[in-house]
Amino acid sequence: MFSAPISLALLSFKDNAEFFSHEKRVVWSQRTALGDGLFLYLYLDEALRNKEESDYVLRITTHPESHSRENYLKKKRNRFSTLALLTGLDRPESTVYQTYKNRMAIEVMFDGIKNVLNADHTYTQNEQTLQGWMFINHITLQWYQHLYIELKEKELLKIFSVNDYVKLLCGVKKIKINDA
Repeated sequence: MFSAPISLALLSFKDNAEFFSHEKRVVWSQRTALGDGLFLYLYLDEALRNKEESDYVLRITTHPESHSRENYLKKKRNRFSTLALLTGLDRPESTVYQTYKNRMAIEVMFDGIKNVLNADHTYTQNEQTLQGWMFINHITLQWYQHLYIELKEKELLKIFSVNDYVKLLCGVKKIKINDA
């Protein structure tokens, strides 16, 4: 019933927007030159928007102290899965979006090393052990970055994350049957 204004706003945005694929989702985008070498990039990911909106609306009943229908209607509904970037980069919309999303790759990389590889505790008793632990983490970061670059070059990041790949590799076992 109250979705008509959203639909009209989305249709209006899409009238002048380009689109590209990111992680098997369609992302709508617009770029506006503001002068002085600045560009405003606007993005809308409707698939992600639907998930975010559903999550918020369902929380109205489960977390009424922090979520309300009034807040949804007045503040939230037009903000879900929209992104505005102001930058000096004069690049295609998809390139700027991917560059922005790649900044998360660094955090995900550290998170993966901590959680997937369990490298967040030193368990060291002396200086030499700590230095060895730091060296191994340094090699791990390089290895993780190498996997990331390989997946990116082969355009597989839309399908697999480095963490997915590492978890897959952790499950690979060599089994000896009859001494063979």
